[in-house]
Amino acid sequence: MIRSYIQEVVQYIKRLEDAQSKRQERLVEKHKEIRQQILDEKPKLQAELDQEYQDKFKRLPLEILEFVQEAMKGKISEDGGDHSSTTSSLASEGGKGNHKPQQNEEIGENPGKVFDTPL
Repeated sequence: MIRSYIQEVVQYIKRLEDAQSKRQERLVEKHKEIRQQILDEKPKLQAELDQEYQDKFKRLPLEILEFVQEAMKGKISEDGGDHSSTTSSLASEGGKGNHKPQQNEEIGENPGKVFDTPL
């Protein structure tokens, strides 16, 4: 009686091991498929990302120019002065001025002072 019980338990364990082995094989196969799918999609996604980067990089100078023009409009409304020639010269030059701030122009040094120098 004990011997038959032992044989039954041994057969049950063998079936469990076989089932586990089959699940492991399916898991490994599924992993290979997913890995291959990732490898297949990587070049396409990398090309899309590179194109998006290039597009944003090309738009950057225009965005900077627009930002500077908007900042100048805000400064004009605060000053009440007429700096339209500065804004138009920035647009014609493409915002490529070589303005180097003086030491007293640094932010935080004199927050109440307004500068009339063009960017």
